[in-house]
Amino acid sequence: MAYFSRYATQTETIRNVVIRPVNNHDFVRSLITCEGILTGAGFETPAEALFLGKKLFCIPIKGQYEQQCNAAALKQMGVPVVHKIDNFTLSWITDWVCEGKNIRVDFPDQTEKIVAGIFEKTPAAPALIPHMQAPF
Repeated sequence: MAYFSRYATQTETIRNVVIRPVNNHDFVRSLITCEGILTGAGFETPAEALFLGKKLFCIPIKGQYEQQCNAAALKQMGVPVVHKIDNFTLSWITDWVCEGKNIRVDFPDQTEKIVAGIFEKTPAAPALIPHMQAPF
């Protein structure tokens, strides 16, 4: 199990947990190969975990409104969310590690629809006056 911490200055192993300094390359590699992710309730990591089909468990950062909103949405999707760590939640996390389920989310490709919508709402570019050049 890997744990990325901004407080770690070097990689250290304590029992079955490898504590690592924050490093984007190592984090992405770990994200790709892991079975599940225990994280805060920011946007990027939970979204990537869901997209990759990883099981996910969130603990929103206290006092962060965005984290609370994201946690509420994730909870509605079936993602386990706790707001504090105590003996009860530790047993819940342990159960999740051993038996947690992946939440499947359908992320349809909307690129074509979005681009078409932009062109529909964007006025046509004015014709250039012959002696003027475009500003770009």
